[in-house]
Amino acid sequence: MIARVRVAGVVGAAAVMAWGPGAAGAPAETPASNWFVVQPSVQKPDGAFPLVSVHRSVITACGRSCVRAVRKGAHVRPVGVDGALRAAIAVTGALRYDTEPFDEIQLKVSPPTELLVSDGFTPRPTTMFTPTGDVQRALEKFVRSVDELTIDQSVKLKGSLKRLPRTTAFRFTAGGRERVVAVVDGPALAIATLNARGQWVLQHLEQAALVTDSVDAEAFHVLAVVDMDGDGVPEIVALEQIEESWWHLVYRYDRDGDGTWSIVARRPGSTV
Repeated sequence: MIARVRVAGVVGAAAVMAWGPGAAGAPAETPASNWFVVQPSVQKPDGAFPLVSVHRSVITACGRSCVRAVRKGAHVRPVGVDGALRAAIAVTGALRYDTEPFDEIQLKVSPPTELLVSDGFTPRPTTMFTPTGDVQRALEKFVRSVDELTIDQSVKLKGSLKRLPRTTAFRFTAGGRERVVAVVDGPALAIATLNARGQWVLQHLEQAALVTDSVDAEAFHVLAVVDMDGDGVPEIVALEQIEESWWHLVYRYDRDGDGTWSIVARRPGSTV
């Protein structure tokens, strides 16, 4: 049994939202791109599954059409945690599966990251930073509060929590103001913003835990913070993994609303 908690998010097996030029304050059009993810826990992966496509600054979940768009001889670029692109990798073909989400592109060499994008797309740089001093101490306090909220202390977790901090921190500007954000991974995924008083305030929470002592403590992992749609605000790409099953998640900042984060794509996968 899998228990799920959604705070300031979207409930469901799959959710897709659009962010495009028709909306107020919409971003300038960004070059079309197709994004792929590598199956987790594979020692030497040689393929990647479609995640989303971005066309005219709209992010949508993508399946076989993304695979068809990146044919043999094309190239993809591995994407680092900070959104930086690595050296291009050639596509050698594609594999066809019976189920829609599992068509994949084949790669000449194993990618060094779990997220890839079609060649020709250059994202805006993401401003990453390492919290220090009072900001770091406040962040550690926030992480402990998330753990107290989301971890069943009566269950012995199979894995072990990473040492504090389990965080990815970055900055961006929206609405003329600088926003400071941290993503906490582990048994839950929490997105928080730093307020004017130096406190970290929860903006979004994801939790997925098996009701058993076999659950791995490392259920969530941030893959990249990268501006996929070119609006100057990075998206968050994360992996949720529970034993043989996993989900790749893409979060977008609601710059025209209350400043929270919502899921724009959620793609499932499984080894069984």
